[in-house]
Formats: sequence, C-alpha cells, structure tokens
Amino acid sequence: MDFTAADWSVELFENQSRRMEIIKKGFAEGLNTEEVNRILTANYCETLYARNIYEAALSYAFDHKKTYSEWQNMIGQCRKLYNPGRQSSGTVMPLADLRKYVEEGSVNESSGTSTAYITKEMQEQLSRTTDEESFISFLLDNIERFSSVREKARYYFLKYILYYIDEKIDSYLKACGRVDQIRLQKGGILTEEEKNIEKTAVEELSFLKPLKPLQRSADTAKMTSKNYMMPDEKKKWLSGTSLTPGGIYEAMNYYYFGYISMEWLDLCVEMYPYFEDWPLAARKKIAEGLGLITRKTSREEETVILDSLGERIEQIELQKEEELNKIYAKDGSTQERDELYAENRKAANAFRDFILGKTDINRRTLIMFLLFINANTRLGKDRSITIPRLNDILVNCGFSQLRPDREFDKFVIAYMRSEDPMGVFEDMMEERIKKTEESVLYNIYEDAYNHQKELIRDMVKNKLM
Repeated sequence: MDFTAADWSVELFENQSRRMEIIKKGFAEGLNTEEVNRILTANYCETLYARNIYEAALSYAFDHKKTYSEWQNMIGQCRKLYNPGRQSSGTVMPLADLRKYVEEGSVNESSGTSTAYITKEMQEQLSRTTDEESFISFLLDNIERFSSVREKARYYFLKYILYYIDEKIDSYLKACGRVDQIRLQKGGILTEEEKNIEKTAVEELSFLKPLKPLQRSADTAKMTSKNYMMPDEKKKWLSGTSLTPGGIYEAMNYYYFGYISMEWLDLCVEMYPYFEDWPLAARKKIAEGLGLITRKTSREEETVILDSLGERIEQIELQKEEELNKIYAKDGSTQERDELYAENRKAANAFRDFILGKTDINRRTLIMFLLFINANTRLGKDRSITIPRLNDILVNCGFSQLRPDREFDKFVIAYMRSEDPMGVFEDMMEERIKKTEESVLYNIYEDAYNHQKELIRDMVKNKLM
C-alpha cells in the first residue's frame, strides 16, 4: 500500500481500512507513536487519540515496542477498567442540552481545561508511562476523561451550530417585535404581507421542533387572540425545543446545492395553504431548489418563473406520487419505497450521529460545515473562520492542516480567499462534471464512522496480524 499517495481518489474517499493498515504497519515495522501519527497525518487520517482508551493503549504499545498480541492483552485490562455503558438511542438533541455542552466546553477553554488541553495533558501523561503498572495508573487517573468519539471535533461542530441557531432565533424575535408594533399601530388589522414577516422568520427555524405554537402565533392578527404568544412565552418555548436530525444538514445542503428540504416545504404548506399567499422569498427559494433560477437568470425570466411556480410544484408532486405508486404496485410491498426514503435520510442521519456523539466527524465534513456557518452567520472577528483559525481547529481535532498540494485543500484555500466563494464552488463543480468526476462533496458523510468501533472490529475481535 502506498502511504504517501496524494491522488484525488485517496483524498476524496477516506477508506476506513487505510487507518487500520497504517496502524498495522506501525506494529510490523516497530514504529513509535510520533512516526505512526506522521504517516496518519500525511494520509488524511486522524492521529491517535489519547482520550480513547483503546488508542491510548496503542500509543503505549508503539512507544514501548509491544507486539500486536501484547496490545490485544492490554485491551482486556482496559475493558475491565472502562465500561461507559450503552449509548443513548435518542434521535434529537434538546436545545438546552446543546447549549449546556457548548457552554461547558467554552468555560473549560477559558479556564485551561478545554478538550484540547485535556487531550494534550493526557498525551503528556501517557508519554511518561514506563511500564504496564504506570499505564494502568494512567487509565485509572483519567477514567472519567475517556471518550468513544473525538470530543474536540464534536465541540467545534456543536459550537458553530449554536452560533447559527442563536442568530436565527434572534432574527425571529426581532421579526416578532416588528409585527407586534404593527399589531399595536393597526389595532390587530394585519394584511397577509405583514403577517408574512413573522411567518418567514418561523420558516427559518425549521431545524427546531416543535414549532406549532409559534406558527399559530405568527398567523394571528390581534394580541388578544388565544393563539398569540408574548415575547417571553416564545423565548421559553424555543428553549424547550430540540434540534432535528436533518435540519442543519438540509440548511447546509441548500447553501451549497440549492436543495430544499421536505421539512421546510411541509412547514411552508402548513403556514400558507394557498400558493398565492406564499412570500416572494419562499417562492424564490423553491425555484432555486428546483434549479429553475440560477445566478444567470435575468430579472424578467425570474418573474415569469415565479408566476408559474405553483403549477410547476403541482406537476412535480403528481409525478412523485405516480413514481411511488408504481413502486408500490410492483408487488404490493413498501420495501423499495422504504429504501428510497432511507437513502434520502442517510446523510441527515450522519449529522444526527455527529450531534449526538455516536460517530466521529470526518475532516471534509467539518471543513465544509464551518465554511457554511461562516457564510451564513454574523460571527464577528473573534469567531469567523479564516485560514489560520481553520488550521488551528484542524490541528486541535487531530487532523492535518490545509495543504496546497492536495486538490480538496487547494479548493478550500481558493474558496476562502475569493471575493466570490460560491463562484469558486460552482466553477469547481462544473469543471468536475465536464470530466465526469465526483464533486468535492460527493458522499462526504459516508466517510464518517466511529473509530473506536472500527478498532474493536478490525483489530480486537478479528486478529488481522
């Protein structure tokens, strides 16, 4: 196996077995941790993680010239000491839990006990172990600090999700304030256009659930209506909502590709039963999602497209229903229909597992996600994603820094330096389509997996050496 290959296929698809091959190479050639990590970084693989109990044992084994069999025996001791219990089976993360996780991580950062600090400290402790007895002492001293996923990558992921959510909530509450002023000035006689100010702001919260009370409140004209919610009630309700599995993924997907989510579309249908009542912004978003409007569409063409959009949506819905009926009519089963649904949810479920800490976040997903948040959130100078800050984040997470000799990294650098980043993205997409090659985002989420599960499967349960 070529451990220095830099071709596109290697960097685009993070082959799960590649990391295991490098770890096996470490045992076969008697490499130490520093040498193994250098090869891992050169091949876009995460370095060994001291906060994972199995990988801590790997580092000890490499630095003390232990054999693969001796490492496996050490794993038996690790399992006796470390039993974190079953993973949560939840599918959503309460916003309060998300906020608590990020706030605790942020407090730790300012007090010198951040995830990066803890990892560094544990690495230093691990490097000072001299024999198996001192290694066991290291395990016992840090038993509460071990994690099955890379917490630093998850922390950054959730931290920037929260920036995005908080800005959307702030925009929603400001929109409510503007409409409340109109309600007071006009004595509760609102036009649909005036109601749409608040309704549109609710649409932007489609990644949170449940939103029904906010939807009903947005549709009220008078503040005395039973469905109307006071500002404090809205804040309290939002604090009790949960982040949906696919909401953030779909927002990111729309930014890069213009794809609209079914959750967002369903929310619009609920709030605007008649298409003629839909706000212009919502119509335009759908038209862009269907590929009817692009950056090259003239204003006159856009007007014609938006005027006929209602008919176009009806046609698409009918075609979609006919396709599903054909699938169902084949043998009367719903298997194929279910498979179609499962395929559509695969990427959204990957985001769910990132959020819930069930899967390690891969490098490309983290980079593209941070660039999405940076473009869609007013982060300010101290939080915005620059090339130096992105490199710091990558290193803190155990990833390699941006490298101009890698095609994906070259694209990222060009994107970040450009005054028209989406122009760079679209040019790259067009170029790769001409060459019949996959885009930089093709199946990026499928590379994500749980490193601990892989290690146990391939090198503990299955004796591959």
